[in-house]
Amino acid sequence: MSDGTVQVLLLPSTKPTFLRNQHQHNVSCIAWQPNSSKTVSVGSLSGVFIWEVTALPKMTSQKGSSMPSRTNLFATNDPVTSLSYTPDGRQCLVTTVTSLMILDCIMGNTLAWIKSVKHPAFIVVSPEYCFSFLAEGQR
Repeated sequence: MSDGTVQVLLLPSTKPTFLRNQHQHNVSCIAWQPNSSKTVSVGSLSGVFIWEVTALPKMTSQKGSSMPSRTNLFATNDPVTSLSYTPDGRQCLVTTVTSLMILDCIMGNTLAWIKSVKHPAFIVVSPEYCFSFLAEGQR
């Protein structure tokens, strides 16, 4: 959605739930936490929002519902380009247009912020906790 709202469909429901925040603009990526059906991270222009989907909401209209969920914001200086969780779901690796961040999703803090990374565009984490990222313009 153009206002930064993310729609979540929690099966078996056929009505979407909306994740909204006044600072969540220009959503660029979404990642579900491994081994969890209730935690989703959203990368946007202003940072990473980690939403805790705690319960199915009561449907309030035919269009779906707004879900009051716990949200953590990790602000960034640049737009987020990619998200990837470690296999155990404890850390979330985030790339922005100029940096790489490692977030502790359990404690809610930033473990590392590596700046001056040249245009990271996409990040992946292996089952052995190795990570790699593709930098724009490099092949």
